[in-house]
Amino acid sequence: DNQLVPRLERIPGVAQVNMQGGLEREIIVALKRDRLNHYNLDFNTITNIVRSENVNVSAGDVLQGDKEFLVRTVGKFSNLDQIRNINVPVGSGQIKLSDVAKVRDGFADLSTLSRTDGDRSLSLSIQKQTDANTVEVAAAVRQEIEQIQNEYPNYSFALALDQSDFIEDSIASVSQNAILGGLFAVIILFLFLRNIRSTIIIATAMPISIIGTFILMYFADVNLNVISLGGVALGVGMLVDNAVVVLENI
Repeated sequence: DNQLVPRLERIPGVAQVNMQGGLEREIIVALKRDRLNHYNLDFNTITNIVRSENVNVSAGDVLQGDKEFLVRTVGKFSNLDQIRNINVPVGSGQIKLSDVAKVRDGFADLSTLSRTDGDRSLSLSIQKQTDANTVEVAAAVRQEIEQIQNEYPNYSFALALDQSDFIEDSIASVSQNAILGGLFAVIILFLFLRNIRSTIIIATAMPISIIGTFILMYFADVNLNVISLGGVALGVGMLVDNAVVVLENI
């Protein structure tokens, strides 16, 4: 909460980091019913007293020359003894909270449980910003986790799910299909035209046109994704058709 999560949240493009499966510290105040009845106290009274004591409040400001300083009254609990020594008004006097309750350090009840390969673990769910690039954010997170692993060798980190893998595989598949489609188109053209010169002209037209397309996409701020690369792959077929028609007319 205090070290790893803030480091991951500072990564550019990361919107939120949620942690699940861990123990959350909780100060348990177990009230003694017989003592409450003895002093004529109830649960709500003790709750309100504890809540009102555990606050940091503004105490106004102090002027010193041309400067203004904000003053804060610190009242947050820092140890168990401070909680035990809370004054509880009863009748014409007051008692300590420890007289009617047992205060101990513990953990809140678990609402979620995280396991990795059958072992208890902490689960960190990292979400990107809406306008951020998934692949870039995932790469930055993996790099940061490697640095954290080096700084904390006693901890073991495992990647459970990375949505950028699907995106990278999809883009790689589309790119591979575009290259194979262009290659097969050149081979088939050569088999039908039986002219190496015409085949080279058409084969050269494809990469030059695709490079020009990428240049226009860059200046138009169009990202490379499955949709845009799919359009380029489909355009390869039209390039071949148009190149053949233009070449035959010439």
